[in-house]
Order: sequence, then C-alpha cells, then structure tokens
Amino acid sequence: MLDLPSNWHPIFMYLSVVFICLLAVLQIATWLTSSPQKKDELIFLKEKLILITTLALISTIYSGWSLLTENPLSHSLPERITTYKYWIILTVAVFLSAVILFLITKEFRENTVGLLLVFSSVLVIITTIKGSGIYYRYG
Repeated sequence: MLDLPSNWHPIFMYLSVVFICLLAVLQIATWLTSSPQKKDELIFLKEKLILITTLALISTIYSGWSLLTENPLSHSLPERITTYKYWIILTVAVFLSAVILFLITKEFRENTVGLLLVFSSVLVIITTIKGSGIYYRYG
C-alpha cells in the first residue's frame, strides 16, 4: 500500500478544496454562458478537472485517515472529531455522487450534476472551516 506521510494532508486538502470550488465556478459559468462554443470549452475543462479533483480528494482522505490514526490527540477529542468525520463523509458522498453521475451521463449540462458540484463546494468550505478550527484550537 502507498505510504503517504500524514504531513501531506494539508497539501492534498487545499488542492481538493480549490479544485472543488473551481468546478463549482466553472459550472455556474456554464449555466450563465449563452455561447455554444464557450460552453463546449468549459465542459472540456470540467471533464479534465473532475478527474484530477477526484484523485486529489482520494489522496486527501487517505492522508487524513493516516493522520487521524497516527495522532494521539485525535483520541482525546472524540466528539469534535466524530462531528468532523460526519461532515467529511457528507461532502465526499455528494461530490462522488456527482462524479458517478458524470461518468454515467458524460455531460455536465444536466442540472443534477451541476447542482451536486455547487452543493459539494459549499460543503467542502464548511468542512474545511470545521477541520481548521479543530486544528487551530487543539493542534
């Protein structure tokens, strides 16, 4: 199994946050664009970015899990960590459902995939705030 140092978690986490938010911005731009050529360019960009984002998110989850199992502090904060884990699970579930729908339909023009991408960007921001609050308060 790939051994990722848990110190890499912030790097993968920030990449995931930025890419998910960028996907949401590109989706909103696709909705607002009336030019078919511009929509096709945005869709092409989102097709590539969604795969890169999925890899970054998987790396974030793996490095975060290794950080959680290696850090003795995480066992002294079970309530806060459990709440944070629920936010992570919800965020990942929404984003991966958008990815699965994307792989099935191969189109971003459907409102369901777009709404899931925008919703996942809101969830990832909330999850990041909760995680950084735990890290700031408890190290």
